[in-house]
Amino acid sequence: MLMILSPSKTMNPDKSNSYLAESIPAFKDDALSLVNSLKQLNVEEIKKMMKVSDDIASETFDCIQRFKKTYPASNCYPAAFLFDGGVYTGLDAASIKKDDYEFLKKHLRILSGLYGVLKPFDKTQPYRLEMGSRLQTDKGTNLYQYWGEQITNIINKELKSQGKKSFLLNLASDEYFKSVKAEKIIRPIVHVEFKEIAGSDFKFISYDAKKARGLMARYVIDNHITDMEALKDFSSEGYVLEKSLSSDLSLMFVRPKPKDRK
Repeated sequence: MLMILSPSKTMNPDKSNSYLAESIPAFKDDALSLVNSLKQLNVEEIKKMMKVSDDIASETFDCIQRFKKTYPASNCYPAAFLFDGGVYTGLDAASIKKDDYEFLKKHLRILSGLYGVLKPFDKTQPYRLEMGSRLQTDKGTNLYQYWGEQITNIINKELKSQGKKSFLLNLASDEYFKSVKAEKIIRPIVHVEFKEIAGSDFKFISYDAKKARGLMARYVIDNHITDMEALKDFSSEGYVLEKSLSSDLSLMFVRPKPKDRK
């Protein structure tokens, strides 16, 4: 089983255990090519392309200028520990037991606009580049064109190495999962949704859903889950499987609104 997460827009080097960064990203040359393209942009151009504030544009510009092709220890952090935000609040990589590191390394991958795919302990230099960005490169006008089938190919390679009973657990957002050519994945794909009960309907709450994806990834890691059926037992923070809206390859977990929870 291989599970995929989206990265976050924000990163927190201060809380990252930099000494754990041990491997170089698989697509380091492709990442460097993107960085070289980004280095041609000034702060105002970055602001316009990414649709961000002046402060974020300036911070992004500084990160790009600090990016080194040699991956120095002073500017590298393990991917799963560097990202911040809802998904990584749920994952809480810093509290994962060292005994579970090997499982984490084998079964978790993070999709990335800059790096394509990251392993949990890959040396990651701080950046901001969403997969949906329209950055002009020699491969097209956006990052989906830039990455082409490379992300799909490396996922398939890893799924194949795990055997015929392996599957892909999609815990990524739609924006990032679009970088995967789903029709070309060689193993079954399990999709997961998280919603809140709203009367007779269910409501998607963005931050809560992001955190829940991280919580499920952590559930898988803590319990060394490699079986589809075991995923249905996930019940963190009030979520339970809604059987009537689920199937083997499409799982929906729901929970009451905060005021309705005990």
